[in-house]
Amino acid sequence: KRRTYSKTKFISLRELNTPRGIIIIIKNNMDERLNFGLAMERARAEGIIVDMVAVGDDCWETQENSVGRRCLAGLIAVIKVAGAMSEAKKSMRDIYIMCRAMIISSLSSVFLRDSSIRFGTDINGNGGCNEGKMDVHALIINMVKYMIDAKRYFSLSVFPLNKFIVLVNSYNIDGLLLGYVAKELLHQLQKVNVCVERMFCSTFISGPRPGFCITLIKDIGEELIRWIDNAIPTKYWPENALLQPVIRSISLESSHSLEVECEKPYIKGPRSSTMFYDYCLECVSIACRAIISSEFMLNSMDPMGHYGSLLANGAKELLKVVEDNQLNRCKPYFFITKIGNVLEESIVGATGTMYGLFFAGIAQHFLNYTEIVEVDIDLWAAAIKKGINTLAAMTNIRLDECTLIDALIPLYRGLVYKPSNKFLERIKEGVEGAESGAQATAYMKSSKHIPNLPEPGAQTVAIIARAIYETVKRLYETEEKMLRDPTRVVCPIGIVELAPSEEPLLPLAEAEREEVIVLGEEGEAEYYG
Repeated sequence: KRRTYSKTKFISLRELNTPRGIIIIIKNNMDERLNFGLAMERARAEGIIVDMVAVGDDCWETQENSVGRRCLAGLIAVIKVAGAMSEAKKSMRDIYIMCRAMIISSLSSVFLRDSSIRFGTDINGNGGCNEGKMDVHALIINMVKYMIDAKRYFSLSVFPLNKFIVLVNSYNIDGLLLGYVAKELLHQLQKVNVCVERMFCSTFISGPRPGFCITLIKDIGEELIRWIDNAIPTKYWPENALLQPVIRSISLESSHSLEVECEKPYIKGPRSSTMFYDYCLECVSIACRAIISSEFMLNSMDPMGHYGSLLANGAKELLKVVEDNQLNRCKPYFFITKIGNVLEESIVGATGTMYGLFFAGIAQHFLNYTEIVEVDIDLWAAAIKKGINTLAAMTNIRLDECTLIDALIPLYRGLVYKPSNKFLERIKEGVEGAESGAQATAYMKSSKHIPNLPEPGAQTVAIIARAIYETVKRLYETEEKMLRDPTRVVCPIGIVELAPSEEPLLPLAEAEREEVIVLGEEGEAEYYG
């Protein structure tokens, strides 16, 4: 069975579980935010105290990153400070606040084979712009000007006598380059009256191309300097090169099963309502079949031409789970968690992780309630909102960015637009909102869909919502029709059918509600008081 990247991270969080809590520090990119975010949500559902800091310190303005600023060598400074505070037994809250409060700006450049310079790249040397041939002296002058230019959005505002901590990272081990860059960088910063309190030069993060990265960290107080100067048992931090490293024994044996199971005995949450228990399997089954039948249409909306096929694979696997009766209908938490796990494992790439993250957020909302709480449409709407917020927080995608969020948010708004007991009207309002939101993405300028066609993720939400609504409507109307049937009698235990030969007994059955009429195989009725 394929073990997903997020599942391995979840297992790691189980291993690291401690009463003091866990802080995950990651690079700010879509893959890590999705996978670590999903692992964090699952860990939280098991009672593990965990939070996450995504470091984005690149000040290059034209970077292509859907979740915001890219991560460069500033990640090392954040890890250094967090580790020092952890060694000093500081609380998780204090460490988290310090990591989020650090003001960092980085800029990277690499040397190409034709001796030209690429300016504003990521760690792998991608992106940025080609500045042509230039010596290192001119390159550092341009980098410093860019990083302290007040007109640029991500640059640092520098005033006289400001104090900074500087990191110089060489992507290849090159002592001569590091020494020259450090000397020239100090000279340029002194020209603008900047006080450099600490400077660290090393290969903190390696890269495939020769080059270097300059990181400026604004000194926000003596406490930050204290943690930066904290001695650490490794020979790779420049200040500690002469210290003997401390060797610690690390056990690689896991005390937990590698198979992630969500149904823990201590996880409660509300029980399913009668309607959900009766309708849920049929709704999931019809929704899966709707996605499978829409495979070609979704492929035609995707510039890569495979989005529909990815979802169809997930729908087929989920349909097998439904047919094998593996979904726990008694509690929505287990029901939704299982769906998220199946989709994450069966849909390849970031798409499966995004659906897993969305369903993990929905499931986690139910853990806020006890078994005595009745699961109604208001609770489902709040759970969907939690799923949307979780997905948006981990991916940094917002409304009107041509994603599935553009259909999910109108779906939620429709569910809460008319707070009444007529749940069918509210579901219908949500479905129409999802369809309108999906259609609106056809007119958004984006590379995520074919022009004049809806974005495939948003269209998927609309298809699933419509399938669920039509299924619930059909089942509910059929049930109502059965209840209005004059040949059926509603009693405290259930619905009793009367054969045509027994219709004269109808007045007696209506008068004696506590009696149950049982039809034998030969049509002979028996009465039980």
